[in-house]
Amino acid sequence: MALKHASGGEMKESSVEWLGEIPSHWDCIPIHAVTLLTSTHDPRQESDKVFRYIDVSSICNEIHKISEYEQLAGWDAPTRARNVVLEGDTIFATVRPYLRNIAQIPTELHDSICSTGYCVLRPKRSKLNSRYLLYSCIGACFVASVVAHQRGVSYPAVSDRVVRRQVIPLPPLHEQRAIASYLDAETARIDNLIAKTERLNELLREKRTALISQAVTKGLDADAEMKDSGVEWLGEIPRHWDVAKVRAICECRGGFGFPIEYQGKSEGELPFYKVSDMNNVGNETTMRKANNYIDRTDLTALNAKTARKGATIFPKIGAAVHTNKKRLLGSEAIVDNNVMAICAKDSKFCGDEYLYRYFQTIHLSQLTQPGPVPTISSIELNSKAVPLPPLAEQRAIADHLDRETARIDALIAKNDRLMDLLREKRTALISAAVTGKISVPSAPLVVK
Repeated sequence: MALKHASGGEMKESSVEWLGEIPSHWDCIPIHAVTLLTSTHDPRQESDKVFRYIDVSSICNEIHKISEYEQLAGWDAPTRARNVVLEGDTIFATVRPYLRNIAQIPTELHDSICSTGYCVLRPKRSKLNSRYLLYSCIGACFVASVVAHQRGVSYPAVSDRVVRRQVIPLPPLHEQRAIASYLDAETARIDNLIAKTERLNELLREKRTALISQAVTKGLDADAEMKDSGVEWLGEIPRHWDVAKVRAICECRGGFGFPIEYQGKSEGELPFYKVSDMNNVGNETTMRKANNYIDRTDLTALNAKTARKGATIFPKIGAAVHTNKKRLLGSEAIVDNNVMAICAKDSKFCGDEYLYRYFQTIHLSQLTQPGPVPTISSIELNSKAVPLPPLAEQRAIADHLDRETARIDALIAKNDRLMDLLREKRTALISAAVTGKISVPSAPLVVK
């Protein structure tokens, strides 16, 4: 019995594993058969002429659009600036980690130059619709089939030839146009929902920051009598609060070099946290599991000291400083020398949970010293003023913020899941449309 397409048309085997079945009146054809050869140009030959340059990192691979480009004079041209691109070309990144950077050249970038890290695909307009070509190339299975051919260890890549010899399903031109129009409309709708949801999350994060700042600098009692803190950025604080410098109430402990022999050790008494571990807890605030552990008996040999449970940790050097990540230690631990651990000197005057909330009001970039490598300045850190309520009030503030930020974090996580589902739907919709698995309006299949 003949297989049927969603619209009622018959299906056939494509003989391409990742494609599976396609409508019986469609063809399968390698990309090189329906695209044109493209040209190269060295902008350095015209040193004074300004050109537009699209680097291999210039594409937002979530929406497959060029998010930025540079305007350079010929004498500033990178050695990889060679490929001439025209409106309607599809550019497909061939170097890792950009292998999913795929986009179409818009009108405003006609006759620009892109990196040789892209394969340029220029459709034969009498056979291949430019938008249909783009959608064919961003299909998950197509990308996977290209990635499977990457070669190299230090700089994995695929050749232009690999991309050009990939097979795509080819409907009649009028169906290509209909599929492209359908996907333009549907993906725009999905992208709009994603953008609105991301904006909502931005507002929730702003609300979270404002909530923490208000509680830590003004307290929970809106009717409390206030006084001038004497610190410009703090302004007024409740009259019964004190202000202390970080150096007076905090113990700041830098980390220790990571011992290579413990790389990847998954068991031991003490977790050994690196900056990269701080990225693995999602919306959680507490570090509970490490990728590396050591035994307590090794502390002396390593000349290492531990940071106690409840200490606040954050990056102290390198680009990670600008991520502004801060975490709580869920247990006694050791941190490496790119991480700072801070806890209260005396728990009778300051609690670690409150201290963590205080540091959430400080952006780490405010504490960095000038130089090519961002580095937390101990002088800036130690001189920071900390508003200090009585201990019972600190606990109340920390408990209040735990409850309220948990509600906000739950909403953010819910929105993150929604955006993931929308992205999955977008990917699935594109793959289904360009392989003929769904019926597209105004593109009826011919039943033979």
